Order: sequence, then C-alpha cells, then structure tokens
Amino acid sequence: MKRQKILARIYKIMRAHNLSTDGVKRYCQERLTAKSASTSTVSSSDEFDLLCLINSQKKRVPFSQREGVLLAVFPFQDEPEYIELDETDNKKHTDKDVDEKRLLDREFCDRVYAIKDRLNVCLKALNKPLLEGAYLAESSYMHGCGWIVGFDDNKFKTLSSDYYGGNTPAKLRYMGRFNA
Repeated sequence: MKRQKILARIYKIMRAHNLSTDGVKRYCQERLTAKSASTSTVSSSDEFDLLCLINSQKKRVPFSQREGVLLAVFPFQDEPEYIELDETDNKKHTDKDVDEKRLLDREFCDRVYAIKDRLNVCLKALNKPLLEGAYLAESSYMHGCGWIVGFDDNKFKTLSSDYYGGNTPAKLRYMGRFNA
C-alpha cells in the first residue's frame, strides 16, 4: 500500500512539471551509470554472490568466500536470478543446441545494464568474459522473436535490444534461478 502512495505522489509531480516517463527513466539511468562509473573497483568484495559447485553441490556464496567450481554470478543481492559465467560466440536462436528457456531475459538485462560496470570489475577479477557486446535474449513481450540485447555503451546509456527473427548471430550466455 505504501508503494502505491509513493507512486501516486511521483505521478502527481510528473504531471505538475510536465515530465515524461521516458525522460525520468533516462535521467535515472544516467545517474546510475555515473555512479557505477565513479566506482571503478568493487567497493565491497561481497557486492555480488557467486554460484559455486562445492563437493558436487551447488551453493550460493559471497564473492570473498568463493571456492570450488565457479558457475554464475548473482547481480542483485537477495534475488535468485543468476547469470552464468561462461559464454559462447556466434550462436543463433535457431541453433538446435540453444536452450531458449535459459536465455537472458530482456527485462532483467535492463536492470543489469545499470550495474554492468561494477559487475564487469567482478568478472575481470574472476578472469571471466565481461558483459559486453550482443547476446541472444528472450522477452515476455513478443516471445520467440529472436531478441538480441546489447551491453555496449551508447549515447542513451541504456541497454539496446531488438528482435531479429532468430538468424542473427550473437554471444550466448545463460541465466537461471537458484533457490537454496
């Protein structure tokens, strides 16, 4: 209920000052990008958790306590979604070995884009591929259309995404959910 009241207040302010949702979104993303760029090192080594295979069992552990085989990174604290650390180049949606159910989610990647610089510092420390370039993705909006998301910087400072029908090659990195 409190959330609804806050959103109603924000809506009133936006109407009073003739602000568009696109303008507010762009402003927020610029602020988040500027903040992530100003912290070029991981301020807390435990900002991100890792999914590790320890004694044949998957466990979510803080970054500083990593051990065993490193499988994935959790971009957000207290959320079960992870991004696998390994990636493959030049894959298409139409390739038979691509698991469409595990592709990066376009909406999730919108949120990850805002912290990608800090996340890439973590990936670099692990000697894993950075989140950069174009990746196969899926979306609840127009499901099955061959979405591709781009983590490269652009003038809008937002994740780029579009659908290509499934025959355009891009990198492949899977995501998943881990509930311990």
